[in-house]
Amino acid sequence: MRVAELLELETLDLTLTWGDDALSAREVRGVTVTDLEDPRRFVRPGDLVLSGLVWWTPEHGRAKAERFVAALREAGAAALFAGEETHGSVPAAVADACREHGVLLARVPAHTDFRAITDAVYLRQWGDVGRLQALPSDTHRDLDRLLAEGAPLGELLDRALASLGVAGQVVTATGRVLAGASALENPRELPIEGGSSRYDAWRLRTPAEAPVPPRALHEIAAVLGRYRAGLPAGRVLGDRLVSDVDARLAVEDSGLPGPGPYLVLSLAVEDGVDALDEALAWLSGKPFVSGMLPRGEAVAVVSGVDCLAELASVWPKLHACAPDVPLHAGLSAPAQDVVDLPGALDQARHAAAVARHGTTGSRIVAAGEVTALAGLLAGLPAAVRAAYRAEVLGPLLRHDASSPALLLDTLENFLSCNGSWTRTAEVMHVHVNTVHYRIERVERLTGRDLSRLDHRLDLRAALLCG
Repeated sequence: MRVAELLELETLDLTLTWGDDALSAREVRGVTVTDLEDPRRFVRPGDLVLSGLVWWTPEHGRAKAERFVAALREAGAAALFAGEETHGSVPAAVADACREHGVLLARVPAHTDFRAITDAVYLRQWGDVGRLQALPSDTHRDLDRLLAEGAPLGELLDRALASLGVAGQVVTATGRVLAGASALENPRELPIEGGSSRYDAWRLRTPAEAPVPPRALHEIAAVLGRYRAGLPAGRVLGDRLVSDVDARLAVEDSGLPGPGPYLVLSLAVEDGVDALDEALAWLSGKPFVSGMLPRGEAVAVVSGVDCLAELASVWPKLHACAPDVPLHAGLSAPAQDVVDLPGALDQARHAAAVARHGTTGSRIVAAGEVTALAGLLAGLPAAVRAAYRAEVLGPLLRHDASSPALLLDTLENFLSCNGSWTRTAEVMHVHVNTVHYRIERVERLTGRDLSRLDHRLDLRAALLCG
């Protein structure tokens, strides 16, 4: 089936936004439905890509559109059919990126279901016999019975796929296998309804080359969505987290094994609880509870003494779920009992602030890693650092703003050279007497004596607050 044939189907009500005759004549070999910001590993040459554009946001519009469309071009996608329901229309940034990268773009109105487009492609490929290849009635009855009996996810998946004769998986947004085969080569993914964010999404995976009717896969995904909707809510700290005291009480009531030790994680980001839950689910059998503090901070309490290495290995997978959202988390030192949790929470918050300082990427920092003065200061509020810097270095800042004497630069080099006059002169390519003169000026302006260690530390800390 060619792209042009899909565009001509009146029942789909599609509108070509951009594309020439050559692109319209491209053959559609498969369909990928995705809202990943970088979908290239799931798109095969000739795939028609259906996207609701959930990944797109106005504040990072052009950059995100460029990344998404470039991935489609690199993967050899036949075309992009973009849904209008999320944003009301296809954003101009997406259309511009499609023109630049030569990817055909068509608009899908809100009243047209992606499933209708998928069925149109596969029914044409397999002929009318495909209409008869949805899940058999006895399979539907068995799945309904298993749902009513509370059967585990793996049993549901095995029964659903048995009638199709294919292997499959249910995986999370980070690729954690919840049920099914341990590995699949070149899988095709289908979203499962029920997630509340990009971090807790579930997907049904089947082999891309398996001749499975899309209608059957949609029916299986719907059954799995019903299973997920019936799951009991996890044990979370939840709304009781209105103070550190209530946090202690909530942990005591949560069912975590006690007494400790416990570790506390802090992550101040939207959907942070979903992100922490998914990351911690990768840990090998460590119980945990999680919840939100009123100021928008996600907090988790983990039973155990060490999980940094495991979390660090999961963090890139978590970041890939929402590449536009930096995930800066802090991990406390072990708290021996619930009475120590408030202090552990403070440690986690400070470590998270260190993770945020000076980086735009995603990372997790443990309190035990904050062993240098720079790390200690990085965890302080920005306003506190700025006030300290202005108070200690204010005279130098004002002097260097109106004079070419470069006293701040000389001070920084002098401290970096451990107070060596000769080494500082060599680094700055000036005479040693010039260094003496400038340091004396620094001492007079700041009221500090650079022969004293405590005064050197004051000035060094002020420089690090910049």
